[in-house]
Amino acid sequence: MSSSQDLVKCSFNTDDMGQLLYKENYHKWIKVQELIAKDPILQNNVADYGQSRDKLYEIYCKKAYKLHKLLNYSDEMIPGMVNSQFPETVVTVLHQTMFIPTIKYLGTEKQIEKWIPPSQNYEIVGCYAQTELGHGSDVQSLETTAVYDKGTEEFILNSPTISSTKWWIGDLGLTATHAVTHAQLFINGKHYGVQTFIVQVRDTHTHLPLKGIEVGDVGPKYGYNTKDNGYLRMNNVRIPREQMLMRYSKVSKAGEFIKAQNEKIGYATMMQVRTSIIYNTYVSLAQGLAIGVKYSHFRRQFKDKNGIERPIIDYQTQQDKLIPLVADCYAQGFGCLRIRDILTENLKRITEKNDFSLMGDLHALLCCCKAVYTWNTHFGLDKIRQSLGGHGFLQSSGVVSIQTEFAPSCTYEGENTVLLLQTGRYLLKACNKAQKHQTINENVEYLYNIQQTLSQKATFTRAEQLLCPEIIRKLMRLHAAFYVNKMMLKMMEKAGEHGPKEAWNKHVGVSITEASIAHTYYWTFKTFLDTLIKVQDENIRSVLSNLCCLYGLQRIIDWPIGYFEGGFLNGEQLEIILNAKEHIFTLIKPDLLGLVESFKFNDNALRSDLVDAKPYEKLLQSAKLSSVNNEEYQNKLRSLTRQLREMPKL
Repeated sequence: MSSSQDLVKCSFNTDDMGQLLYKENYHKWIKVQELIAKDPILQNNVADYGQSRDKLYEIYCKKAYKLHKLLNYSDEMIPGMVNSQFPETVVTVLHQTMFIPTIKYLGTEKQIEKWIPPSQNYEIVGCYAQTELGHGSDVQSLETTAVYDKGTEEFILNSPTISSTKWWIGDLGLTATHAVTHAQLFINGKHYGVQTFIVQVRDTHTHLPLKGIEVGDVGPKYGYNTKDNGYLRMNNVRIPREQMLMRYSKVSKAGEFIKAQNEKIGYATMMQVRTSIIYNTYVSLAQGLAIGVKYSHFRRQFKDKNGIERPIIDYQTQQDKLIPLVADCYAQGFGCLRIRDILTENLKRITEKNDFSLMGDLHALLCCCKAVYTWNTHFGLDKIRQSLGGHGFLQSSGVVSIQTEFAPSCTYEGENTVLLLQTGRYLLKACNKAQKHQTINENVEYLYNIQQTLSQKATFTRAEQLLCPEIIRKLMRLHAAFYVNKMMLKMMEKAGEHGPKEAWNKHVGVSITEASIAHTYYWTFKTFLDTLIKVQDENIRSVLSNLCCLYGLQRIIDWPIGYFEGGFLNGEQLEIILNAKEHIFTLIKPDLLGLVESFKFNDNALRSDLVDAKPYEKLLQSAKLSSVNNEEYQNKLRSLTRQLREMPKL
């Protein structure tokens, strides 16, 4: 692509920026892409587009087999890196990202010793069976039952209702031999809540379902064509007592239930999974932007006064579609790096000291970031697709597959609205603590002296002042405090009128989600700012500062009502913000190609005809390879169209 001259103008070294984005995983990221691009089984093939679902599943089974031979899947970063390289989801990824971690976190040393080696060797393939037809987010209302039989020292698992059918379980429909299964535990008729069990669903030699097991695929979906999301029903399925994961909660041979000291430990696997999802919001948006920005430098439309066609990236409207998303992508990337650090520290405290003190803060952060980041990436990818014009609608653009594969992220492993409500509950508690001068996490320090905070106003008078991230940080801090305070006041009012539960469910939900979103925006901006302050390279720090400012200004422009309702901004200042945003476009544009080159995707990973050196020739070549253009199909089609033409006329 003829963008090398534009890349020369870049003010910073893209390798150095890439190392900032991927940290210790930078060289691993490059190596994984190179390995996949060189392998004839793994490399992407345009001929795979339009294949039937069963054929795609076969193709990706072969890819999965080759990947497991070549890569160390015990490295928790590998599954996320690998998945981004293909237009469809790799088979068995949930085996590594959910099945194995659940056993590691919730299993005893003896259980880990028994189950992890065969799992890592793929003697068994697992999945994570929590969601049911009738309940997803409401885990405590799951209906699958596990009744302990003291006489045989077994659990008897059943799906007593249609709505108790396990549903949407990835890798279950066709692949898995075992399932980490969540069920309501009963001992001698007494209920002990949801516990976690390992259930074998298929024979490891014949791959046939075991006695009492009904299992299958849920059918065609919006995307995820290679992912065998499955259903599971159980009828008096017996498993040994030792197949309840018992690191924390336990059932003795005699049927005595020993409760976990901290029931939140059951959430440990989901924390890691949500961190992976948040990482994927960065990777998926980065992929889309690499395609959109590169093609926008190549594509020319409409002549200037000298008769020369302009690259479409020169038009402000195209910049407005793409440049704010580049800022979002960097913000989410740095947010994910910070979350990973907190997750690592949390798991270290739990395993080494049985210290759960970070769980609540991390849970709230994961919930709101998963919700806000997945929504932002989902809608951002569609904006990128539209920025490509008609070509963006082609599978061979590369963006379509990224978009459809990403779309379920807004729902799975926590429906976004429900997650925002959970963060809102945390914010309410933090607000109450702050009012009582109790200690709260640094992420919500803005809740101290909240009334004094809300009396402040923006004082800037010129666009140049908004090139200082600290000024924008203070504004966004006011915005977060305003929405949390608004939520708290409304909750107090409606709880007094209707009681806390009805107030929460029927009257305050929108205010709660607004507070959680405002909190997420502020935390993300602050994390971005904290990151760039530590950068030693002056050129990188300068461009990141511009991106950070743009991220904050775009949040204000997209959602200004709170700034006006709180009295923090006036109309004249909003106009200054709009002018500052346009000015930042001019500062970022010379570095735009460098910013997406820093994502370090090779051509195989982007799988887009639009980033080829000759995109128009590549598009035509791909079209000719379409299965409907082959001679066999054309001959069949001629017969059908002839019948159509020979139909009796009215």
